This record gives sequence, C-alpha cells and structure tokens, in this order.
Amino acid sequence: MPRNTHPNPARDRILKAARGLFASRAYDGVSIGELAAAAQVNRAMLYYYFRDKQDLYRQSIISVLDLIPALWEREDLKRGAPAERLDRYVVALWEALAENREAMPMIMRELASGGSERELIFKRYLVPNALFVGKLIEEGVQAGDFSAAPPLFATIALISGIIMPNFGLAVGTPFVTEISGSITEGREYLDFYRDYLRRALSVPEGKGGDRGGLE
Repeated sequence: MPRNTHPNPARDRILKAARGLFASRAYDGVSIGELAAAAQVNRAMLYYYFRDKQDLYRQSIISVLDLIPALWEREDLKRGAPAERLDRYVVALWEALAENREAMPMIMRELASGGSERELIFKRYLVPNALFVGKLIEEGVQAGDFSAAPPLFATIALISGIIMPNFGLAVGTPFVTEISGSITEGREYLDFYRDYLRRALSVPEGKGGDRGGLE
C-alpha cells in the first residue's frame, strides 16, 4: 500500500518536529518515539506518512529544499532586467532559508560529513540552483547590467554567501550558533550582502535602479 504523501497539518507538524530534533541532535541521536512525542502523534500516524526514520529524515530535508525550485518559477523572477531579477532572487532565497533555519544544520551537516543525503542535495538542488543563477548572471553581462562579471566565480560567491552563514548552525558551539543565527535572520547582513554583490558583479551606476537593482 503506497504511503500517503498528501500535505496536511499532521504531516506538516511531524516534519517540523523532525527538523528541530534532527538539527539539534543529529540522526543517530533521535528515536522514533521522541519524534512521535514531539509531533504529538502516535507511532501509527507517523508510519502512515513516513516509511521509517530514514524516510522521515530525508523528507525533512526535502521539505525545505523544495522551496528552491519553487522560486525559479516565480513570475517576478521572470520579469525585468537581470540585475533586478537577481536581487529579487537573493532576497527570496534568503527569506526562504531564514524562515526554515531549523533545517539548515541538517543540510550543512550532510554536506560536510558526506551523509546519505548529500548526493540528493547536490544533484537536485545545489547544482540546478547554480545553473539558474549562472544563466541569470550571463544574461546580465550580455545586457550590460554586470560589467565583465565572471559568471562561474560570481555564481559561487553568490550562493556561498547565502548558505555559508548557516554552517555555524551545524557546528553546535553556543557562541558560533548564536552568531550564525543572528546572521541568518538579520536583515543587516542581507543588506550588506546585497551591496557586496553589487560591487562583486561591477553593476554600473544607474543600472536597474539607484543601486543597480541590488537594493
């Protein structure tokens, strides 16, 4: 009998509880009983939506990473000059990750340790995301929004600047976690980062607005 994957409040509550537990204590430190208790469901309900703990762990990661492909289809990211679209994308991606920051330690831990879901993260999300951003930067160079910006270098700089602040959340020390949390949620860093991108991409003055669209 196929598992029920249709979104509903109970399934969403299980995923949210799982993200919090897996993020704070890693995969091996969490039991099925604890997952069910945190989500306020019984084991039968948990197994109704998820095959086993590994499946729940994987779906917890996917539930956040699926937000990235959804951004590629947003209409406001298909309109306007490349500099304006890139700025909207930076903000949208940042906000999506910040709103789901409890999942970031899971994702960063998988990438750093070579976990079972690292290939999934790379193939289905990081690589397509890099291709999306790289294409947008190339369009900007051709349109004159970005002056001689190396697309590959700029793409790596852009993505790492958004993702790497979350690395501290996976480290686990109180000091680094506190600082990383403030960076992930703070608008000040986002404003600083957007200005950094404008300089890194050599956006000419007047292109795409007062700050070249990156404002």
